[in-house]
Amino acid sequence: MQAPSNARIYTVSEITGEIRRLVLRGFDEIAVSGEISNFSHYPASGHMYFSLKDAGASIRCVFFRGDNESLNFVPENGMQVVAVGRLDIYQAKGEYQLKVGRLLPQGLGSLAVALEQLKKKLAADGLFDPSRKRPLPAFPACIGVVTSTQGAAIRDILKVGLRRWPGAQVLVYPVAVEGAKAAPEIAEAIRRMGRYGLCDVLIVGRGGGSIEDLWAFNEEIVCRAAAECPVPVVSAVGHEKDVTLIDLVADVRAATPSMAAEIVFPEREALEADLLNSRRRLSRELKQKFSLAAGRLDLIKKSRWRRDPRSLVESRWQRIDELKRDLARMFTGRIRETRQILKTLDARIRALSPAAVLARGFAMITDEKGAVVRNARRVDPGARLTARLAKGKLGVRVEKILAEG
Repeated sequence: MQAPSNARIYTVSEITGEIRRLVLRGFDEIAVSGEISNFSHYPASGHMYFSLKDAGASIRCVFFRGDNESLNFVPENGMQVVAVGRLDIYQAKGEYQLKVGRLLPQGLGSLAVALEQLKKKLAADGLFDPSRKRPLPAFPACIGVVTSTQGAAIRDILKVGLRRWPGAQVLVYPVAVEGAKAAPEIAEAIRRMGRYGLCDVLIVGRGGGSIEDLWAFNEEIVCRAAAECPVPVVSAVGHEKDVTLIDLVADVRAATPSMAAEIVFPEREALEADLLNSRRRLSRELKQKFSLAAGRLDLIKKSRWRRDPRSLVESRWQRIDELKRDLARMFTGRIRETRQILKTLDARIRALSPAAVLARGFAMITDEKGAVVRNARRVDPGARLTARLAKGKLGVRVEKILAEG
């Protein structure tokens, strides 16, 4: 059988390329849900390959490293996910595939696994450390709010906040709070509000919902943006029972948006009451001090010193003269005692001096070299010695040794 004469003959590469162009023109970004199977991850390249399947079909997926680096969970076989990306044709095998740009867990089981994985990662990086938590300003000049302008959260925050502190400056940065675009928008809003110093404290949150609805506040990019924000962050996500990862990262967690407003906005009535109490306390203290001062002044007025101030000066001079006399007597006695001590020491020194010993009839014998002779055994008969007396010296010669010590 021959091909029609007017039919174009394609090579395999050409027809595959044509199909690829048709596919790329026919589909924009799409989201596909299914169960992961045949998952493989190549550490050297960082790329991930897997299939998404349901009861009736499967599709091959490729998740390149540049796109999967921000993934906040580890994909596993059997996990239900939503893959967001574009259809493509792998020309080498002529197979169509989904080129994944983002991968989101789907279903409570997958969400719980992803949440626990990211929680451990952020905890290891120190984002939950209590030591990095910052105090909130007592009187913020501007309060920032990152939330949806369509939900109940912003209405609750403004209603409670402006009732507590009328005229407060509030800057609202509107964002999506659920869906695929929510996490990037919330993270960017936090970064911009902090980067440009637009507020002194930042409330980030939304009203209640399911775990899927609140999932944007569990995303890693949102948690890291809150941790890096230069101003304190208050999380206000859902109801009291709802706990998201941004609650663990934020400087303060509020159970609801209304409670966040109560925490952040000062209360005018309470401040007025405090000021009134302080004013009353200060007034009482001033009255007491004035009363004490008036009493002392009254005593001074009634004292004799006020009637005769000269007597006050004279009494002080008299006291000075008494102190002078006491001081002179003290110095005289101290000098007398010191002289007596010196006299006693002088007598002791004189009694122990060599001259006093000689005066008592003793003599000091020295040999020809001038050394003092203390032992008769060391002197030979015929030796010439010098005897020093109390008055004068004698030259002597040893005839014999009378006794040896």
